[in-house]
Amino acid sequence: MNKLLKIFVIFSFAIVSVILIYNRFNTVENEVLSIGDSLSMGKTPFNSYDKSYNYYLSRSINSYYNDSISYNNLTYAELYRKIYYDETVYNKGEFVNIKNAIGKADIIIMTANNNITFKKCEKNNRIFIEYLDETFNTITKIVDQIKNIRDIKIIILTPYCYTYNEEINKYIDNYYVYNNVVFINLYKLIHKKYYYVPNKYNPYPSLEGYNYIYNEIRKEMQIN
Repeated sequence: MNKLLKIFVIFSFAIVSVILIYNRFNTVENEVLSIGDSLSMGKTPFNSYDKSYNYYLSRSINSYYNDSISYNNLTYAELYRKIYYDETVYNKGEFVNIKNAIGKADIIIMTANNNITFKKCEKNNRIFIEYLDETFNTITKIVDQIKNIRDIKIIILTPYCYTYNEEINKYIDNYYVYNNVVFINLYKLIHKKYYYVPNKYNPYPSLEGYNYIYNEIRKEMQIN
């Protein structure tokens, strides 16, 4: 009986080891491309740069991570032009072809227009909603261009500002839906805690805010 038990234990251990080794060498790795502006670069409420959601994400996922397409003041209109005209851009000491980067990626995370948004959200609701319409229309053109290059998962961080308004929030939730794109409503998220965006006059997230955004992205990427 003891001999049979030993054989069973050894056999079970061998099976578990094989499963672990298989999982270790068959892990699916996704190439993640982050395209963005100062938000993706980790701009702080104090005009310095620190850890953005990209920092936390790149260190927590088993993926090849590329955040090389980020600019201080990137707009969606500029991004559309760069993709449409197949531009090669110089960034962080190297030339990057945006179409090639999109073609290699499995997931794209995208944000832009934040400097403009911060100024626009000081206006009344009607003006801000018109701005959101314009932004959304440009985003859909970008998505269509990306889908022409590759069928890919796209995560877009929506425009936001310091002051919260329920009408604006509902508008973003209901209107920002398109073509299997995941929209993460930053307008709603950054108001969860007052210290996520502590500076009304320069409403970039704190480190806690960036970490919170990272966790929302991680959920959408279905990473444990």
